[in-house]
Parts: sequence; C-alpha cells; structure tokens
Amino acid sequence: MSKIYDMTERVAEIRTHFAALLEKKLDHIAAISGVNRSCLIPINPADFIDRVSIMRVRGHQYISIGKWIAEHKRDGIYLISPLDVDRETANQIMYKEHEITERIRASKCSVVPISREMARAFFVRNHRQSLPHMTVKSLSYALVYRGAVKAVMTYDLTAGAIRGRSNKDKYELLRLAIARGTQVNGGASRLQKHCEQAILHYGITKIISYSNATINNGGVYQKLGFTGSRVTNGAPYIVDKANRLLRLAEFIGQATNAQLLCRGRIKTHIGGNRLWVKSLTSADGDKTAAPTPLAT
Repeated sequence: MSKIYDMTERVAEIRTHFAALLEKKLDHIAAISGVNRSCLIPINPADFIDRVSIMRVRGHQYISIGKWIAEHKRDGIYLISPLDVDRETANQIMYKEHEITERIRASKCSVVPISREMARAFFVRNHRQSLPHMTVKSLSYALVYRGAVKAVMTYDLTAGAIRGRSNKDKYELLRLAIARGTQVNGGASRLQKHCEQAILHYGITKIISYSNATINNGGVYQKLGFTGSRVTNGAPYIVDKANRLLRLAEFIGQATNAQLLCRGRIKTHIGGNRLWVKSLTSADGDKTAAPTPLAT
C-alpha cells in the first residue's frame, strides 16, 4: 500500500503565506491602476491544489481553477495571482478601463498593411502585454486617421510547437491594440476583415487565438465571430518549501507525486486560458484582394 502524506498543515501554511502576500499586492495594484479594490479578486494557490491519491488534506475542498475563473470573471472584475507583476497588471487594467479622449469611426480611417517593426513599435506604446514573437509569415494591418496610426492587428502562422500540434498551420490572432485614449468604432471588425482576406488568400481557412481568462472576458473575440472553448487550467506549478511558485517543468526527474510530497512540495494551478476558433469561408472576404504582408 502506498504511503499517504498528510499535508493538512502544509496547505494551511501555504494559504496563510499567500493570503498576506496577495492582500498587499491587490492594495498596490488598486493604488496604481485607480480601480476600486473590490474589483480585484485574489487567486490563492492553496485553493487550487491538485487532487493526489496519496495526499490527504483534512477539510479541504478541491476546486478546478478553470471552472472557478469561469464563475468569477466578468467585465470590471480582475483575478490576481501571486505571479502577476504589479505594474504590468495595473497597466492591463488601466488599458481595459482607460479614459476615452478621442472617438473615431472606422469608416473614416484608411486600412494599410504595415511591417513587423511598425507593428511592434505600436504595441510597445499601446498594448498592455509584452511583445509576441513574430515570424516572417506574420501579417499586420493598421487603421490610419489623418496620418496617425490608431489601431493595429497582427496575425501569425503557428507551427504548433507552443500551442499544440492540433493547432498547427492555423493563423493566430497575436495582438490587437488601439491607440491609448482612443475609441475607434468598428475598428476591430474592419481590421479583422482585411486580415481574413489576406489569410484566405494563403489558403488558410481556420484562425485561432488565446486569451488570459483572468483578465480578458473575451467580448471582442465574440464580436469578431470567434467561438470560445471552456476555460482550461493554466500551466501547473509547484509550491516549494520556501513557498516559491515554480513551474512543474523545472522538476523533471523528480516530479512523481511521492517525490514532491516527501519534500513538502505541492502541485497547484493559478491561471487559466481560453481558446478561440473561427472558420473562414470565401464569403468572408475577397481572396484576390489581399496584398502581400510587408517585410521588415
């Protein structure tokens, strides 16, 4: 019979440690972003530990973080984990909540293909997340109003190495950004139409994207015609004896349940993602109208 590891006290220790850390983190993010503190909900790793047959945690309720995120995430509510960087997360929230100082109709804008470098430069200034890797097969379109770029959308062909082989050879929506302080009515839809025309031109008929389900509610994907899957658990982590969160992949060779538990290490999940998929047909756009994406 396998040894049963009683981790009741260890889980209680993890919960107390991260509750105190998250209390300070949420206060700091609220102060930086200006959002009401009640709009921030903590993700405590102790609440989402994996169920393991040789582990006993008395009085513990096992919760799927994917289902929990789906229940708690809605517009204006942000789910914060210990790994979220305060400034970056506050920037994400401010991006979602930013004050509009300029309103433009997309029909008043020109749509032009732009280079990877131009797209990167725009995302640095206007997007809440770090820059994605962009290959030579990427394509980017911009909305230009009175000589200024007001929005950019970028797609790239995925090889399946990161996202999974089932999504190989599909174009992925990597980034959509609007100039800070600007609202472009119909802008995302107009950019999407041109991207789809280009993608169809290359013989690709399915596009995908991924969203961080703790921050993004996915409303823009739905408006663009994507269908979302259920929220899935994010990458597995290990809480070590020092209460550090480390990726499970870092424990290759010593990641059996017994090896981890005997050292006071517990598996957990602290995030979630949603896959968005859209099938394209020739009716979505004129396949012959797509220009070749510009090289850098």
